[in-house]
Amino acid sequence: MLTKIGSATNNIFFKIFLTLLAFSFVLWGASEFVTGRMNASAIEVNGRTISVQELARGYQTYLSTIERQVGKTLDEEMLKLVKPGTMTIRDMIREEILNHETERLGLATSDEMLAQQVMQERAFHNADGQFDKELYKRQLQQIGLTS
Repeated sequence: MLTKIGSATNNIFFKIFLTLLAFSFVLWGASEFVTGRMNASAIEVNGRTISVQELARGYQTYLSTIERQVGKTLDEEMLKLVKPGTMTIRDMIREEILNHETERLGLATSDEMLAQQVMQERAFHNADGQFDKELYKRQLQQIGLTS
């Protein structure tokens, strides 16, 4: 029986069949990626799904923040210490739990209250001690956010 299988693998039709089969798997995998497989669920917290794309964006934001704080690109050894993947997942889960609890408790912040808090934050003040909108926008941009 093994002899028959071995001789069949030398057959040109068998080789063409295997090539077509392999090619179909490649196309199937590529179509899954192109058609939005990146939106697949990576994590589910309190019934809310966090997509692979959201997780990747969170990872990149976390990594950029750490690299800005350190002042250089992290090498492989530093990545092992910082564990950006683990920390990103932890932070996203914490944020979702916090959002769920604030919603459950009916807590909310008005736009005016939020604006007042932002304007009081010293990190956004210029040398004269006044709120600097351009400084605010630059700092948000540095961490991947917009106003």
